Amino acid sequence: MFHAVAALYKDIGVFVIVDALDECQMRDNVRFKFSETLLRLHARGTNINLLATSRPVPDIVEAFDGHSRLEIVAQKDDIERYIRNRMPTLRAVSKCPDLQHELIICIASVADGMFLLSHLFFESLKDKVSAKLIRETLKELQNDSQEKEPKLALLRRAYDKAMERINEQPAGFKALANHVLSWIICAKRPLKTIEVQYAWAVKDSEDDELDITAIPDVEDMLSACCGHVVIDKESEII
Repeated sequence: MFHAVAALYKDIGVFVIVDALDECQMRDNVRFKFSETLLRLHARGTNINLLATSRPVPDIVEAFDGHSRLEIVAQKDDIERYIRNRMPTLRAVSKCPDLQHELIICIASVADGMFLLSHLFFESLKDKVSAKLIRETLKELQNDSQEKEPKLALLRRAYDKAMERINEQPAGFKALANHVLSWIICAKRPLKTIEVQYAWAVKDSEDDELDITAIPDVEDMLSACCGHVVIDKESEII
């Protein structure tokens, strides 16, 4: 199909943009075949331009070896603005302007251009109920970052701590979070919020039929996942 489309536009420039190539499934070598097709298409002529975004997954890095690469890094000002806009959700710092400034500078520095890290670090502060606990957590983040670990190692550690917070919740919220995350991670396609709700309701039913009284509240689902799950308002995809 790619080659047929390219042939239609052989006399003009064609731009092929692939976002999140690393999320392409690996079953039956689908990702390898897709990457190979893209590169063959690009090699057919100078009028075919290819742009692909991906995390630094080894097989993709190897496949695109020899081609131009650009690392996408968030600007420090953007990360600081992101943290500042979320500051009202932290009651422990609401009356401490100095601590707010300290928090912004610390997370922006430790995240080092990675929005995902800044999000995870900020979420790690949500259950801290005092200025002292906030400062202790910031100090811990700084110490972790000074160990010269690669970003992926810091990211893995941040996710581990996020899962610890989820697992430390009361049993009901912990079970709900694991249900939501399992469906999102294991589903073969993006799921709508109502589908995940129905899956829980059927799971709790004695006869495997939908019990509308067992459907969990959307806000409880989001809260149980400790900020690591969002819902797209337009598509209702969770």
